[in-house]
Amino acid sequence: MGEMVSFASNGHDARGHLAIPDSGSGPGLMVIQEW
Repeated sequence: MGEMVSFASNGHDARGHLAIPDSGSGPGLMVIQEW
């Protein structure tokens, strides 16, 4: 599964959904909705 994460971007807090493979290897996926 994934989790909601927060991070700093241009002096503001941004949120996104981070999904990492269960196997621990391979690419992760970060989805950010920009308005």
